[in-house]
Amino acid sequence: MGPGFSYEAVPLRFFRVLVAVVFGAMVLIGAPALLWSLATHSGPPAWFALAWLAILAWNIYWWVFGLVVRVRVDGDRLEWRGFVRSGSVWVDDIVRLRPSRFSSGIEVVEVADGTRLSVWVRRGFSEFCDALRELRPEIEVRVGWQGRLAERLAPTWYSGAGFHRDL
Repeated sequence: MGPGFSYEAVPLRFFRVLVAVVFGAMVLIGAPALLWSLATHSGPPAWFALAWLAILAWNIYWWVFGLVVRVRVDGDRLEWRGFVRSGSVWVDDIVRLRPSRFSSGIEVVEVADGTRLSVWVRRGFSEFCDALRELRPEIEVRVGWQGRLAERLAPTWYSGAGFHRDL
């Protein structure tokens, strides 16, 4: 195989800071405030506070453990990286790329062993898919409407993001 190529939704350092600041504020300020309002009966109804806390927990799990922001094909491996997790799979084991059922701005990379990687789609993702299909033309790729829209509208002010081909 020839030189590698990569896609990065946003720079990993920026992503880590963004997630830490947003969820840190929600956990350190929002959750105690809701719990206080429950204890003093001075705020929203209990069902709202409990729903808010459950949604917060699900979002923390999703953004910290579930979302992939960087993928790179190096030789015969696809390496991936998220907030705290990373790994690699064989390029030959990739079955298809399809939009997530929950958000078509997230692309699911399905692997033969059952692994599913949820990749955040931003500017440059289609170019990554095209390069992947150069290696494996039989891979089915279907990018969702939100992903296609995000590719056109995603900001370009952060450097390093997007599609890159090694020289």
